[in-house]
Amino acid sequence: MSRRDVIRKKQVAAFESLESRTLLSIVLPASSLKNLYRPNSSQQATAPSSSIVVTSTATVWQPMTSAELTAAINSANLGDTIILHAGTTYVGNWTLKNKTTGSGFITIESDQLANLPEGVRVSPADAVHMPKLVSAGGNVPVFQTEYPNASGTTIGAHHFKFLGLEMTGPTDNSDLVALMQLGTTDTIQDTLQEMPHDFVIDRCYMHANLAPGSIYSSQNLRRAIALNTGATDITNNYIQEMHDANGDSQAIGGSSGAGPYNILNNFLEAASENILFGGSAVSIPNTVPSDIVIHGNYFYKPVDWMQGTNGATKWAVKNLFEIKAGRRITVDGNVFENNWSSGQDGTAIVIKIDQYSSSRPWQVTEDITFQNNILRHSNNAIAIQGRDWEGDSTTTSPYGLVRRITIKNNIWDDINKTPWGTWNDPNNIGGNYLYLTQGPLNVTFDHNTVLNGRTIVNVDSSQYPTTGFVFTNNIVAHNTYGVFGTDASGIGDPVFDMYFSDSAARFNKNVIMDSQAKSSNYTKSRPNTSPYFSEHQGHQFLAHRVVRCRICRSSQRQLSPDQQQSLSQRRQRRNGRRGRYRRREYCDIRRDRRRVVRADRNRHHALRGQSQQCLNRELECRFFQLGHRCGCQ
Repeated sequence: MSRRDVIRKKQVAAFESLESRTLLSIVLPASSLKNLYRPNSSQQATAPSSSIVVTSTATVWQPMTSAELTAAINSANLGDTIILHAGTTYVGNWTLKNKTTGSGFITIESDQLANLPEGVRVSPADAVHMPKLVSAGGNVPVFQTEYPNASGTTIGAHHFKFLGLEMTGPTDNSDLVALMQLGTTDTIQDTLQEMPHDFVIDRCYMHANLAPGSIYSSQNLRRAIALNTGATDITNNYIQEMHDANGDSQAIGGSSGAGPYNILNNFLEAASENILFGGSAVSIPNTVPSDIVIHGNYFYKPVDWMQGTNGATKWAVKNLFEIKAGRRITVDGNVFENNWSSGQDGTAIVIKIDQYSSSRPWQVTEDITFQNNILRHSNNAIAIQGRDWEGDSTTTSPYGLVRRITIKNNIWDDINKTPWGTWNDPNNIGGNYLYLTQGPLNVTFDHNTVLNGRTIVNVDSSQYPTTGFVFTNNIVAHNTYGVFGTDASGIGDPVFDMYFSDSAARFNKNVIMDSQAKSSNYTKSRPNTSPYFSEHQGHQFLAHRVVRCRICRSSQRQLSPDQQQSLSQRRQRRNGRRGRYRRREYCDIRRDRRRVVRADRNRHHALRGQSQQCLNRELECRFFQLGHRCGCQ
């Protein structure tokens, strides 16, 4: 039984009679998502009034008013479908409850879902094909799961799909905490049976209240999805204008859920953190957000938020992505864009531990992989903090709970203080690639290309060493400080001696963009291999990196299915023969392979010629479309 199955079995232990159902989990790239949901054309409602269609296995509800939608959700059983009419506005607050009758998912969908192709991210232009669900105000969400009772006997809501819906904040512009409140961070949710689970949110458009013709909102809407659930898939959605002057805001934020989660191919726009895991105390023993895949998303903050230009409100921003607790999280193939100093120092990616307590010793951040991403336009790039140290002896975490962090195969472009740090204060510091503090363990940086304006590594807290630190095969700018330690007597070698002295540390096979004269500071690089210094400009390296990735992927191309079948048949015949027959078949195989290699070689030359004529931004776009998979740079 896989780890995912074990987690899910725990989540449904409260109703064993339903254990035979399985969550439809998405583990494929966004471009390959198929059969997430196949609408039944016979269920597409066209009637102008509410109707109910009952079959031998399920009921199709077609509510036309908010009251009818409330009745449909309350009465629906597992396997039922609730079809909402595109262009119709439903105002209310709908509570999702535990359902025990029927099997499968309760599906709430648009009657024009066929106009929203499966596996394709929606946009605001698709709103014409969606029903509009509006919060009733009074700080109540559009959808929320049933709140646990004090006796602890509540079983969490489960098995709901939301397909092709538009959700928005109250039309009176009043404050709202969440559009979808799935589970709670309150201590009353303290058992797995109380945790909601098995949700699919696909092809939905979620945003704050927008004036007609405007793309910006002044509404305080804290988050689109409060994710405190078990297994959940969030795919192909467009989440816009999440911000709150009174607290941190996220497109997706959760801390009291166990996962697993698939967050795939979404547009995610929020002021504080576009996605945040952790940050609130988890009351369920031995539970942190786990087994999470974040793939193919676009994390974005509008630059107009910086100074309130072009009709936007000025909002305080913090990070593009933050983990404060979690395990087995993979962030792969995403684009992160725009982050500046405002609410914090403008660091795009933050990995740390928070809300530790001696009464909650299960808080941990471990086994994090951040790979194949593009991040551009930020004051600082990434910070990794090894301990939760801001508190007393009961809330300060022990050493070693942030561990096994891998950052590989990413492009980090325009990591500079101008304008991302100096826009509001010319004395702000920025351009730092990596900040290490409080001793995270077993941190690996490999095959990254970085266009940074200040330090490569900035490390402190020598009393908590960052053991097992590996920094290899990267292209990065040195600038004034390079590898810098707060308490070290200089850059380079003194930093290695003070902070990275363990035998497992590695700092080698890197290309550092700066004068050869600075190489004398790096004679002790582990394992005693000095980095190569080059005076090439950063964008030249970026262009070379993209070309090389394209060539390497092409050269690793597999044979076509027909060629593979032919080779397999030949191998089978060859293995049953001797002498000259075996030799002849072997030569045929080698000949076919040579043909493929020859075709690839011609393709290499064409790609090299094309790429050298491209601007940097065009290169990045082509790089992302291809996918930065090869590790041979």
